[in-house]
Amino acid sequence: MCVQVVQLGVQLQPVYPMKLNISLFYTDIAKSASSQNIASFIVEPYLLGQFASFQLQVTNDQVKLVYNCDKRESRYVKRHPEELIFDPASILYLGQAGPIIKGNLDVSTIKWL
Repeated sequence: MCVQVVQLGVQLQPVYPMKLNISLFYTDIAKSASSQNIASFIVEPYLLGQFASFQLQVTNDQVKLVYNCDKRESRYVKRHPEELIFDPASILYLGQAGPIIKGNLDVSTIKWL
């Protein structure tokens, strides 16, 4: 059986009421057989249908969140290895990671520009 792991990914999940969970996945497949969420941030207000921007700044030991041009929070993390090497059979998903991290993209909640 083939195990699918998210090596590098970002997951956005609306959290009731008016909050958004932004999670960063970073997995060394040589050491882990399941997707590893290394940092999560809850941001508010998250207004459905309103434009919002975010950045995740990753350094050697921190993940920082910038939300709507405002530095919000940082999380200390340990990343191993320092450089993420992708499996040659890797797949790039945009919008969803299929069943891997149990979440689908709900296009009705996203405002496309």
